[in-house]
Amino acid sequence: TYLQSFSAHDVEMLKAAGFTDVVASLDRTTEAARNASTALAASGLRVTATSVPGSLSDVAPVRPTHAYGVDEPFTASEHAACRELFQRAHAIGLRTTTALTRRESVEMLAPLLDRAILNVSLLSGLGPRPAGGPERWCYWQLLREDPARHRLLAGLHAWALDLDGVMPYAWSTQVGDAWNDWDAEGLREHTAVYVVGEGRVETIELLGFEMGIGDASAVAALETQAARVTGTSGAEARALLDRVRRELSTPY
Repeated sequence: TYLQSFSAHDVEMLKAAGFTDVVASLDRTTEAARNASTALAASGLRVTATSVPGSLSDVAPVRPTHAYGVDEPFTASEHAACRELFQRAHAIGLRTTTALTRRESVEMLAPLLDRAILNVSLLSGLGPRPAGGPERWCYWQLLREDPARHRLLAGLHAWALDLDGVMPYAWSTQVGDAWNDWDAEGLREHTAVYVVGEGRVETIELLGFEMGIGDASAVAALETQAARVTGTSGAEARALLDRVRRELSTPY
């Protein structure tokens, strides 16, 4: 998920909820930011930097695995800028990723793209991943109070499509009053937790993610066990899982 700003408390909540990767600004200009970076570095979470650093020492003690390109590139100039950022990231040993809303963008950036974060609208008719192609993740915005949707997208839907991961947007973004979702133009804020000083208040969206992550882990374990069972029972279990996968692969 994406961290606009964060504290050590966020890091612990992310781990407890089952998240493994974060996209985070690795700014170190304030003491709070430096403390948060120290907590993130010790957390075991994989980190994508929101921008390409000049060198890895610039973001120490965090060791990012990926750098983020131009968000949702659409125009020719945005694609060119994204390719340039990806080249810079590879030059310092980082892998690359960004959120994408067009199939053409995936094709144009594929030679330099290590992880494609696909908008949920692109999942319809998604075929097998090409050999050597980028990882496939999906993302969606938290603009609806719909924990059942978040649970399905983060769990069984991701399993059914054989995605490498999901990235709900976002952990917490805030415009104006954090407790008023309608005090800015547009839809509600993209928020899984509300910020209260150094503390956080969980939402039903976060509960949906936690349950979805648990669903995906459970069905993956069931699939592994079914593959080991021989005879009629094993065949029936695998047939049932195949049917569930087909039914759940339709975008929600």
